[in-house]
Amino acid sequence: MHHHGLVKLRDPAIINESTASPDYEFLKIDVSRTHRINFCHPAYPPGDEILFTLSAFDHPEGGIHHGFALSVCTIVADNCKDHAGRPV
Repeated sequence: MHHHGLVKLRDPAIINESTASPDYEFLKIDVSRTHRINFCHPAYPPGDEILFTLSAFDHPEGGIHHGFALSVCTIVADNCKDHAGRPV
């Protein structure tokens, strides 16, 4: 373990690809170009409406968990809300 000031960094993990479940084999291929979700602003004009894009690796056909999408949008909007949409 390396120590830098008050932050402790652990050694890099060694990944053994052979232990992956067959359900996750799709992650071994490059799906970064085909499994993407654009998050758009509804008031921006066409061509300028995309705020950010996320890779969608939560399913072999593409997709991300709605809670993850909500969290990312909350961070981008600098807005804190609970799961019911109430300010916290």
